[in-house]
Amino acid sequence: MPPRKDLDLAASIGARMRALRRARGLSQEAVAERAGLQPETISRAETGHRAPSLPTLAAIALGLGCSVGDIVGGPGIEPLPALTDEEQRLLNGWRRLRPRAREHLLGLIGDIVGEHPDVGPQP
Repeated sequence: MPPRKDLDLAASIGARMRALRRARGLSQEAVAERAGLQPETISRAETGHRAPSLPTLAAIALGLGCSVGDIVGGPGIEPLPALTDEEQRLLNGWRRLRPRAREHLLGLIGDIVGEHPDVGPQP
């Protein structure tokens, strides 16, 4: 059986995940779909029955539209707002792109906003 402090940490992370999910009005199924995980994984993590691995935690954070730090918590850490539907559509489209298409898209975005991805903002 894991040490008590590990169980406390898993429960704390799970409670924070649940609070973030509910604040965003998302179901466990919606978070799982957005994260590319099974709903059972979200349920187990939220109940503290199983602490998620770092890659799983990162996927859950993506599904919640927040950072891993938002889930893990700490003093002064405010959760990020949830992704809008438009932002989620963009992210889903980005994930379907091949690496070369991503490079082209980053260049186009940089041209539009006056930045080059390798150099930062242009005057």
